[in-house]
Amino acid sequence: METARCKAFLFAAETGSFSKAAERLNYTTSGVSQLVSALEEELELKLFKRSRNGAQLTESGKKTAGASA
Repeated sequence: METARCKAFLFAAETGSFSKAAERLNYTTSGVSQLVSALEEELELKLFKRSRNGAQLTESGKKTAGASA
């Protein structure tokens, strides 16, 4: 599992926003989204429910974030 993917996921989970995670990581929002999407494909899980108002963890995402803590 790639470190950048994990960091993008954890910061997005913490902030509830791909754009805020991007600011913290000095990435673009689309870059964070691509990293998280790649992680979702790798794990074969949907980690976030994405919307215009931000990103909310799914149940799988909550379990994954909890396991990373």
